Amino acid sequence: MDTLKYLLYGFGILYCLTGMLHLAPQGQVNYTMNKEFVRYAKVFPFASFGYTPDPVNYRFVVGISQLVAGVLLIWGPLRARQTSGVILLVEMIGAVWTLTSLGEQLPSVLFPMWCGIGLFALLVSKGSKMKLD
Repeated sequence: MDTLKYLLYGFGILYCLTGMLHLAPQGQVNYTMNKEFVRYAKVFPFASFGYTPDPVNYRFVVGISQLVAGVLLIWGPLRARQTSGVILLVEMIGAVWTLTSLGEQLPSVLFPMWCGIGLFALLVSKGSKMKLD
């Protein structure tokens, strides 16, 4: 049970931090994120259907969803933890797909891939027992 608790807290803190980085209003992080999300918007999964999101809004939605899901992983009730785990898993699948579509090298794809694998393992093995009490 302690391993599950620490894993949930670790993922929660990780996604809170990455969500805040996506929402950073100024500085070098903001400049770099803006450039990257312009690239990411071009290979958005629904681009083949004619929908390409605005890169600024795309970044904002990803940042908010990661921040909220991270908070829910730490303090949310059981159902919220499960839902936020699924949302983050879908985001990580999208991140891996986006990076491979852009032709990125393996080291840049490994982090979202391992986070997705960790979330999937957490949901499959303990999805119904994500209570920390």
